[in-house]
Amino acid sequence: VVDLTVALGRPKIGLLTFPGAAKVGDLQIADIGIPPELKEDNQIDLELLTLGWVAHRLPSRPLDSHKGTFGHALVVAGSRNYAGAAFLASQAAVRVGTGLVTLASPSGAYPIAASKLTEVIHLPLPEDSEGRVTAAGAGLIVGLLEEGPRRYNVMLVGCGLGWSAETTDFMERLLLNTLDSGPSSNTPVIIDADGLNNLSKLPDWWGRLDRPAAVTPHPGEMSTLTGIAMAELQKDRVASVRHWSSLWGVTVALKGAYTAVAEPGGLVRVSPFSNPGLASGGTGDVLSGIIAGFMAQGLSPNDATCCGVFAHGDAAERVRRRIGESGMVASDLLEALPETLASLRQRRVG
Repeated sequence: VVDLTVALGRPKIGLLTFPGAAKVGDLQIADIGIPPELKEDNQIDLELLTLGWVAHRLPSRPLDSHKGTFGHALVVAGSRNYAGAAFLASQAAVRVGTGLVTLASPSGAYPIAASKLTEVIHLPLPEDSEGRVTAAGAGLIVGLLEEGPRRYNVMLVGCGLGWSAETTDFMERLLLNTLDSGPSSNTPVIIDADGLNNLSKLPDWWGRLDRPAAVTPHPGEMSTLTGIAMAELQKDRVASVRHWSSLWGVTVALKGAYTAVAEPGGLVRVSPFSNPGLASGGTGDVLSGIIAGFMAQGLSPNDATCCGVFAHGDAAERVRRRIGESGMVASDLLEALPETLASLRQRRVG
């Protein structure tokens, strides 16, 4: 393993694909004067996410701001067995500076979440005998979304919802247009975790999702969504994420070491971070909450996802330097996020 690898002009796929990626060390990209028009002509379709790129896309923080300035995120998450997922996603949205965050969770998970989330608004939803949301809850949320963007600027759905016929019906009623009727709101959405598992049961879901969206699967969820073996998807993560983003028409982040984020036009941006400390339950929920927070503050699904992936990775690196990677837990990232954002904003000023 080397200490430093320098790629000329743009990162090469082999440097970001295992097993080769394990031998790269610190990867840096050297500018060799490639004309900008090449990128504009879509002849270059792979980039490495950098501190500078992210810093200049973070939402601004005007001095005359109020909580309405920084948006309102609706987090639809949690179940009896996964109340922690709702906490992590909601608190991550708070930690990246969202003005208001509302957590819509099953009524049984509400007391647990409310005891941990001081700054969050709560919307208890009907639940089934297993403590998961019911389809009736979708109607309640759709009604609120129809009140317009002044109520919610973004919706995150899926973290810890569970997976059943009822939750699949919930997802369909909440997000997808049907022959009879469908959601009339175009509120942008991030779909993660069990939201994706439930979507996999709904044919042609991407053709019925008529709103700006980002999906953030880990390799197992990506396999469930696509029907392709996880090992096959992992052989070329960049090609995989590019293909499915184009087909689905949404931003796709394939999580894992060197998370790859694709936009439907074909451009893929890859995270520079690979941290075994993130291989524990709940870290993906934190990432989804970060992305939701950035989208609530006005970033597009693609920019919010790219900035979220970078901020999440940087926060994890700060935790690793402080306590190591063994024993790192998802809630550690929540404490590191403000420090990450302060560093990014300092770079923006500089």
